[in-house]
Amino acid sequence: TVGGTLSGVLEYVRNSPLKSRFGALVDAVDTTGDTHLQLNIRIPLKRGLGRFKVSGDVAFAGNDLLPRQNEIGLTDIHGRLHFNRDSLSVKKARARVFGQPVVVSVYKQGSAAASETVVDIQGRLKLVDLLEKQQSPLATYLTGNAHWQALLRIRNQPHPGMARSVFELR
Repeated sequence: TVGGTLSGVLEYVRNSPLKSRFGALVDAVDTTGDTHLQLNIRIPLKRGLGRFKVSGDVAFAGNDLLPRQNEIGLTDIHGRLHFNRDSLSVKKARARVFGQPVVVSVYKQGSAAASETVVDIQGRLKLVDLLEKQQSPLATYLTGNAHWQALLRIRNQPHPGMARSVFELR
């Protein structure tokens, strides 16, 4: 069990066997805040005694994940991210997008040969408030808000940085 900054925990990923699987993802985001990492590592002491295994949980308590490419970031994240050598998962973490509350889940979908990691973000988008902040002339003609869902599907490959992603907005 380790406590420290989220950026420090991600630095571990950059310098561990997890780098080949998740390094491109880690290199693409800036982070804020402190976190706790629960890490489980199994290292065979001799060939034939089993496989190297790693898994763990990262606890988010008000952290931010902000993509470096000016994409939509998550702020004020509360929840747990579970990982192992092959996948990431999050069950209903709370966060904010555009300052609005959302629920975020991450899960693996499909068969091993054609699997993908899905990032599912759902919430209520107060579009009128956003338009008013941007001083849009449309804001005076609109009322209400909408439930929305964004699905980011990432094809699982040995090197996720080379994956092609599909983004859906519902």
